[in-house]
Amino acid sequence: MTVVDAPTAAAPPRVRSRRGWIAAAAVGVAAVGTGLVLNSLVTPHVGPGTTLQYEGTAASMGDSPRQVTVDAPADGTSDGQWSFVNDGSRTISVRVADVQPQTEPAIHFEARVAALGTATRISGDQVTVPPGAEFGVTYSFGPGCTPMDEHTVVGVDRVRLEVTTLGVMRTVDAVSDTVVAYRNSAGYVPPASCTS
Repeated sequence: MTVVDAPTAAAPPRVRSRRGWIAAAAVGVAAVGTGLVLNSLVTPHVGPGTTLQYEGTAASMGDSPRQVTVDAPADGTSDGQWSFVNDGSRTISVRVADVQPQTEPAIHFEARVAALGTATRISGDQVTVPPGAEFGVTYSFGPGCTPMDEHTVVGVDRVRLEVTTLGVMRTVDAVSDTVVAYRNSAGYVPPASCTS
């Protein structure tokens, strides 16, 4: 008896089904969508508030953008308070960041958050602000150890904040709708206590 080997049929090539590609695409879209939603939940939204307080009498008010210029404050610094509002949908915790935006010429700038209305202080340098509520930032700035001639005006319209939402901290530059400016019409010479 003779045995003849019959040729074996080759297995058909594996073709990936469209269902697999569709499922993979759906998972990818869901992951991106979830990331965008989570990002929007923790991204703080801080806008200008309704109040501005500054020391003394404004030497001038600009129009666009609004500007208050304080000339030769008695203590050498311009002091006051901006308010900002939590425009987001989540409660935030706010503190002033350690590093502030630079100005030209360089000035000495100090700031601190303040509880206003329904905002509450949770520690010496931090406030909790519910959605829609305002909080204050008190400021003090002046030339410090930077000499200024009589034509120099230095303005500040923002403060850098560390804002925490749902446990995630972000650094935000909160911009006021009013520039607060310092000018000394007689010029400014730093005190001898400043070192070069």
